[in-house]
Amino acid sequence: MQKILFYAMLLQVFLMPLVPDSLLRDVPANGEVYFKIKEIWSIEDAGEEPFSMIRDMKLLKDGKIVIYDNRNLRFYVVDNDGNPVSAFGRSGEGPGEIRQLRQAFLRVFDNSIIVADPGRLHYFSAGGKFRFSRILPDSEIPILFLSEDIYITAPTNINQVRSENGMASIREIDLQSGKQKQIGQFNMHRGGVLVSRSSGSSSVSAAGLTPMTVLQFHNGTLYYGISGDYRIYIADGNGKVRKSFGLIREKRRISDQVIEDELVAQAKDRAPVELLKNLAKTLPNEMTYFERFEVHAGLLYVYTSYYVRENLQQIDIFDLQGKYLYRAFLKVNEELKMVMIPRIQNGYAYICLENPDGDIRVSKYRIEIP
Repeated sequence: MQKILFYAMLLQVFLMPLVPDSLLRDVPANGEVYFKIKEIWSIEDAGEEPFSMIRDMKLLKDGKIVIYDNRNLRFYVVDNDGNPVSAFGRSGEGPGEIRQLRQAFLRVFDNSIIVADPGRLHYFSAGGKFRFSRILPDSEIPILFLSEDIYITAPTNINQVRSENGMASIREIDLQSGKQKQIGQFNMHRGGVLVSRSSGSSSVSAAGLTPMTVLQFHNGTLYYGISGDYRIYIADGNGKVRKSFGLIREKRRISDQVIEDELVAQAKDRAPVELLKNLAKTLPNEMTYFERFEVHAGLLYVYTSYYVRENLQQIDIFDLQGKYLYRAFLKVNEELKMVMIPRIQNGYAYICLENPDGDIRVSKYRIEIP
């Protein structure tokens, strides 16, 4: 009971499904390893202006890379060799135009590029050509697409939960039929609501600090969890939870000053500095556990959380039944900083990097676990 109360005070969230936990000691069966990496190419632009603030990057099935620059307000497509293919992103209400470019979300399915705009979904070809738009039937942004017509959504953080008791659902939505199906449920209030370190509730979210929903769908199996609790649930396509697993790991603390400095550095061109300093006080001062799940070659990659990005990314690697195999690290040169979580596909890592002068680039590396 004391442990539960302790985590509640530290903004912990607990999942609902009552299944046997398999919480493992933080000792991987195959030890700690560093990926072998070899740079293939590196680009600082996609044929237009230099990259400025890359918010997201997705990989298409055919090998193309889609890059969303939140400061340039452009979506760039480059091919597998880093050559520019196209750039798009026009503000407006017309065909292929995006109402709120700065608040848009980038999603992909196979070779389709999907931009989620408030109330609408815009579909583009792998070459960046506009195809069609659809009405987004729900205020919750799609997290991942199972096809062009079907997506999974859920509240990504506590501020998006509608019910007073904190119950949140993972739902599958079919755009063609309009049908919705609940495939998972969890309680983001269980053990205590999220509150600020000073007083009141937290109204700002920050990757690496704010507990968020993380999920992945692979071969009919759903893997999901809340990043503030190192438990990962395995469910079938209908939401029936088969088991859960996770690690017993201490949370990493982060100083109030570092939280403030990073928030100001990231958002000072979009909000007054004094406002950002006050918002920083509402954020948790402990790191969450993970930010992303991916499946590669029959293994589950769990990307650990960072608030201040470094020159490496830790990836906890499990088999698909939850056996902890590796504590792996993807590391680049000391003078570089990873701007976001690397994207991995077919034995290659695509990493957005920043040098000490603030120049942004995207680099492709061949990677291999020793």
